[in-house]
Amino acid sequence: NGYNDMSELLSLQAEICSHPVYPRLVAAHFNCRKVGQNQEFIAELEEQQHRTLLALQSNLQYPSQNLQGTDPELDSFLVQYCIALESLQEELSKIYKE
Repeated sequence: NGYNDMSELLSLQAEICSHPVYPRLVAAHFNCRKVGQNQEFIAELEEQQHRTLLALQSNLQYPSQNLQGTDPELDSFLVQYCIALESLQEELSKIYKE
């Protein structure tokens, strides 16, 4: 997998989860999952999203309004991933509206 050991993988995971763009990524993920679902399932997803974002906020020691972390490559990747998920949600929504 390209990682020398589990500690490298866990370090990357922690860096991603504490990144200032990560809440946007989580929201985009949940918004994609909501498209075309019934209201009951959407309510469950919204509750999951709320709990996830609360957990993220409580784990962030120094929340930042800055949308950049310390790794420009990771910054770019996460922003592009958000854009891709947001575009996917838009396209899925169009399909379900037709």
